[in-house]
Amino acid sequence: MRVRVPQLELRACADAFNLAGEHGVDGARVIAEMAEATRREREARAWQEKMQRKLSECPGFVGCRPPGEQSPGIVTVQPGAVDEAVDFLKRRFHVGQVGWQRGLGLVIEVLPRRKGLSKGATRRRLAPVEQFQFSFDERRPL
Repeated sequence: MRVRVPQLELRACADAFNLAGEHGVDGARVIAEMAEATRREREARAWQEKMQRKLSECPGFVGCRPPGEQSPGIVTVQPGAVDEAVDFLKRRFHVGQVGWQRGLGLVIEVLPRRKGLSKGATRRRLAPVEQFQFSFDERRPL
């Protein structure tokens, strides 16, 4: 004797009920993510304004791209005031090398001081990127 299995009786209704795992939008999660994103934007804007105010006090200040909390920024200074600017910035930030950028002028790379960041780690972050150029000989196979 055959017994009918109840789950097989609704085979024709599979498209109507669509019980395969669909994911809906979680409204509370979306709202929380939007609130977190606006909070982060507000904090980033406040940080940029704070850094802009600090860096504008630098002697010979021309302009800047303020540093992030963990990423370096650059300060553009007048050529005659580089020594005073480097001394001023060394008291407040980790300072990289003074360089020349076309279209900007003399720039000094800075990284904010914070706890847990050693001088070695700072030096590595502010060090110029080494680029290597390999000369391959076409006659010799690799």
